[in-house]
Amino acid sequence: MNKINRRDFLVRLGAGAAAGAFGGCRMFCCPPGSASHGTPKIRFGVISDIHLCSAPNNLIDRPADVHTFRKALEWYRDRGVDAVLAAGDLTDNGTVDQMMNFAGVWNSVFPGGKLPDGRKVEKLFVCGNHDWEGWTYGKHAERVYKDPAERDRQIFAHNRPEKWEKVFGEPFSPVYVKTVNGFTFIGAHWGEGARCRGKEENAVADPGEAIAGVAPKIDPRTPFFYFQHPHPKDTCYAGWGWGQDDGRSTRALSPFPNAIAFSGHSHFSLTDDRTIWQGAFTSIGTSSLRYTGLPGDIAGASYENAHGGKGSADKVADVFPQWDGRQGMLVEVYDDRVVIARREFYWGRSLGDDWVLPLPAAEKKPYSYEARRAKEAPPRFPTGAKPKVVSYKRKSRGGGETLCWEVVVPAAICEPSTRPQKYEAKIVLTGGEVFGVKYLLAPGYNMPPSDLRAMAAVCMPVSAKLLPQGKPFRFEVTPISALGTRGVTLVSESITVEPEASATA
Repeated sequence: MNKINRRDFLVRLGAGAAAGAFGGCRMFCCPPGSASHGTPKIRFGVISDIHLCSAPNNLIDRPADVHTFRKALEWYRDRGVDAVLAAGDLTDNGTVDQMMNFAGVWNSVFPGGKLPDGRKVEKLFVCGNHDWEGWTYGKHAERVYKDPAERDRQIFAHNRPEKWEKVFGEPFSPVYVKTVNGFTFIGAHWGEGARCRGKEENAVADPGEAIAGVAPKIDPRTPFFYFQHPHPKDTCYAGWGWGQDDGRSTRALSPFPNAIAFSGHSHFSLTDDRTIWQGAFTSIGTSSLRYTGLPGDIAGASYENAHGGKGSADKVADVFPQWDGRQGMLVEVYDDRVVIARREFYWGRSLGDDWVLPLPAAEKKPYSYEARRAKEAPPRFPTGAKPKVVSYKRKSRGGGETLCWEVVVPAAICEPSTRPQKYEAKIVLTGGEVFGVKYLLAPGYNMPPSDLRAMAAVCMPVSAKLLPQGKPFRFEVTPISALGTRGVTLVSESITVEPEASATA
């Protein structure tokens, strides 16, 4: 393959297609399907964190997870994928019956590991922390399998190589290499005897030797793919440590700009712009087929509409729904580009513009955080939008009724150039002193931009107990993108909370 630059890349896409696909959009983002023309060299699905529980004949224990997994595999089958990559937490508790359930669904969609036309679909699976130590969560194995000998037989991590081969029909290796349609895939399982610590996981089997032995032999103009459960440190979601490894994969991959890494663990949404990172290599979070996690904020924000958190008993905002966010990707590799489509499998819809990575991989990285921040338009409210403040009584999470004041503003517009990921509401006294700051995760932030939830008004109720007493103040509401770009602030009318009202609430 001849080396091309970005100008050649756009020319090869076609002037008309390039103008339609890229004009007005974020750099190298295309409306779904517009970049997927021609015949790809390889097409594969990417999912993670499926967390299957129930056995194949059990329709009581979380059947929706089995249904979603099957639905995703059928969608991949209908697109003729060459492989499906699953980046860990295939099961919820790491028992043999749950892993057999995973394999059973796979075999029902790909009998004999093949498409209906007879072509092979490669399994690219690795274990996550739930597959390794999930049996200890809530003492699951002890509760389900009373007999110690039977418990030992049912825990997948006990003699994992033998059980892996029995379930998946292939040998187990902590780190393995497979070739699919001439492309190299390197997978690293959750490590032997490791425990989930949340930050700087040392739990991944060290991929350094395998990467060093394989990557230098790959044409640098051709991408290769690496996958593990936690995110490589200081890549996607850099700046917030939860869910990242201890740096071993980042060190191993950094010499190779043609490396594309996939990782799960955090469950963060594919609509979050921090999900894709480009630096020395490319790193992409895989979200979850079970539910979308609530993102930890780089600035340490605690969302009013998130579960738990400091002062949660006084929180009155509705909790953000997570269970209908079931996401995955379809990856297509062409001569001059890698196209990544983001899919919401609960509703069966695209999550937004496809990501298009230009090849060869040594090209300037269009998805680096710095490049996107420089070009990102500030999120904006509709023209003429004004905040409205209302007061009423409602239940708090601690129980009982409490008086709250709610600031209501129209949603900032989800558009190709940017979308709001959160809203900041400063509580500002008349003299300009900031009394407090509240954050709200954008409604529908994990849904397609066209979803009604992403267009819903932003309603942020705050308990009167947490507001200034007897002093006039105002709300100043600012939309903020996932990359931290701040939009224009809307300012409410002046409000005063009488202490007597708060005390009797």
